[in-house]
Amino acid sequence: MTGTSSNFELLTNEIKNAFASLEESTRKLMSSLDTQASSVVGKMGQSRFYAAGIQQSLSLAVPELQAISAKSVDFADALKKAKEAQDAILTGLKVNLMLTSQQMVAIAEVTQAYGLQSTEVSTMVEGLVTAGQSINDFPEILKNAANNARAVGVNVDAVMSNIQGNLEEVNKFGFENGIEGLGRMAAQAAGMRISMNRVFEFAERVFNPEGAIKMVSLFQRMGVAAGDLADPLRLMYLASEDTEELQKQLVKVTEGFTFFNEKTKQFEIFPNAKRDLRELSTEMNIPYNDLVKMSQAAERLKIVGKDLKLGAEVPEETKQFIANVAQYDKTKGGFVVKLNTEGKTKLVSEINSADIEAIQAANAELSPKDIARAALDTEKLIQADVAAIRASIAGPLAGTRIVSSTQEVLRAATGTMSTGFREVISPQKFQTDVDAAIKSGLTTIDDLISGKAGLSDMVKKLGKFGDDFTQGLQNLGSRITNFQYGAEFKKEIMPDNVFKDLGGTLTNVLADGIQSLSKSFGVDLDKKTLTQNINQNTNVKVEDIKIDVSGSVSVDGKNNEKITISPELKSYIEGVIRSEIEKNNNSGKAMPLKPSTLMPG
Repeated sequence: MTGTSSNFELLTNEIKNAFASLEESTRKLMSSLDTQASSVVGKMGQSRFYAAGIQQSLSLAVPELQAISAKSVDFADALKKAKEAQDAILTGLKVNLMLTSQQMVAIAEVTQAYGLQSTEVSTMVEGLVTAGQSINDFPEILKNAANNARAVGVNVDAVMSNIQGNLEEVNKFGFENGIEGLGRMAAQAAGMRISMNRVFEFAERVFNPEGAIKMVSLFQRMGVAAGDLADPLRLMYLASEDTEELQKQLVKVTEGFTFFNEKTKQFEIFPNAKRDLRELSTEMNIPYNDLVKMSQAAERLKIVGKDLKLGAEVPEETKQFIANVAQYDKTKGGFVVKLNTEGKTKLVSEINSADIEAIQAANAELSPKDIARAALDTEKLIQADVAAIRASIAGPLAGTRIVSSTQEVLRAATGTMSTGFREVISPQKFQTDVDAAIKSGLTTIDDLISGKAGLSDMVKKLGKFGDDFTQGLQNLGSRITNFQYGAEFKKEIMPDNVFKDLGGTLTNVLADGIQSLSKSFGVDLDKKTLTQNINQNTNVKVEDIKIDVSGSVSVDGKNNEKITISPELKSYIEGVIRSEIEKNNNSGKAMPLKPSTLMPG
């Protein structure tokens, strides 16, 4: 009970401190969103016009993914999962496709639930799209494949590996229901521990009439009960249009080669069958051991079917599940399965209707999120869930268009001043002038050492350079004033920036910044003239900045995702943004957030 008591204490403490550092979490998440969005934009090779949309999708994915992620102040693990989902699509499809938050969540959940690496996701998505699917199909296809694997008692990791390694075969061969058929085929192959590649190679051999006729003749000569494969036309059809069924028929071909030895209590190959299996292996190009595994799987399913007294009442996938997990118990004298959490086993022959229902309930369909959460221990799950509550507030707020709009404005202001001064001052010419001055100074030092000149001569020469340089900077005043700051400023501002009018406050910030930088070089600019220049080139009215925070801010029109902002939060955001811009647009400080404004009471 100690562990249980500890978990109750943990839950109490986590809830009690859930919002203790919400201000810090939101500030850090704002910064992290900007960093991750910038990374994605760089990978895409695109401009900042993509950053706002990426930030919004990431921010809305964080609360959902936090429920399956490690606890952290800035929700770093959840944000990493969302960003890796976006990166995987960019890498796999080689196109600049921006994911919605729902797509990020769905891809991240299957990635974690099924133990996939980012490179594997990229490969699988590329294969699915090549096979005619879309990225929206990717999570659903993997979920169905995983549920099918669980229903027949097969390891999901093995199935995913089979699917990934054979996606390219979808366009070469046919499957019932497309890739879902490939998933079922992958589950059967994993259950028998055989290579799917060999089945596809066999399909290639019988794809045309010559190969199909030759194979059917082999079966007839050897007296093999080939079933559907005894007909060349049917064999060709399965090879080209239903490779999943072809694999099932291959298993039936091997049925008569293996038996369960009641004396040794193990599966064995009939003495006279080994030579036939070797010949089949050579002609079919399927490894001998794979044929043996197929034969044993068929015999095991046959025995389980006989032992089950319920007969037709038991679904085929449940029979397959029992066959895959049943083990022979010498003490009980038959195949047994474990049916409960207490570790007790039961003979297959004693399984009743209630047991079948219990098996089906245990293997009921699960979502990727269900599987990912089941893999977290109790302590981590408690921390993840409480952190998800925090993230549901911090995430949407940190990624709202208001924040990214402010970032655009600040980037535009600093970028405009930087670009303007670099173009006006001309670093290349500046470097040339300095090099000439240094060279002149060193000549004077040489003269001093050789005795050709005195110390006063060197000081005068370097001093003259200082006078000339300062005078040159002062002459740049008109060029700094007349630089087209407005045109440069517009490059960073997206059309949907929530600041409807940039306003006089921003104009003053930009003008003050330029004037302050100019003064450090000894250039005294006329602020009125500078302000008029900025206004003229940005179409900005000289009036107080207008910040419009509506009650419902749309952050993703395509998916109707919305953030509802309370009047208190609306007022607070307006005040913060206004004060920050007026105070210092180049300070680099994050906007402060007060938990009291985010939570009622």
